[in-house]
Amino acid sequence: MNVLETEPATPSQVGVVVGQFERLGFTRHDRAERLAISAAFLGLDGLESTKDLTKGQAGKLYSLLLGIGDRDELRAAAGLDVKDLAVVEPSSQTLAGVIFRIAVLARSISFPLASMTWTAPGS
Repeated sequence: MNVLETEPATPSQVGVVVGQFERLGFTRHDRAERLAISAAFLGLDGLESTKDLTKGQAGKLYSLLLGIGDRDELRAAAGLDVKDLAVVEPSSQTLAGVIFRIAVLARSISFPLASMTWTAPGS
């Protein structure tokens, strides 16, 4: 493993990533949505804090955010549609926080049920 995969992001990296989200209109009240979008971009199951990113992840996320023009474009690029979610800032340690994270992650996964077929054994 190289340093970019294992070393934590520097405070400067965390600052520029958060700064890009602020440029796109995110405030401290949008933390849960910002973390969900970051996790989606990076292919993570979840993200508790931007400070939890590695140097490589922070660099990748920053580069991706530079090419985004606005908040709606960001949501579309991340594959999330959280406009209709009541985005609140529950603590990740509460039941509401856990349910919120599950809801955001579940909305980022699509299941092609129409393409699934069931065949009875022996047919």
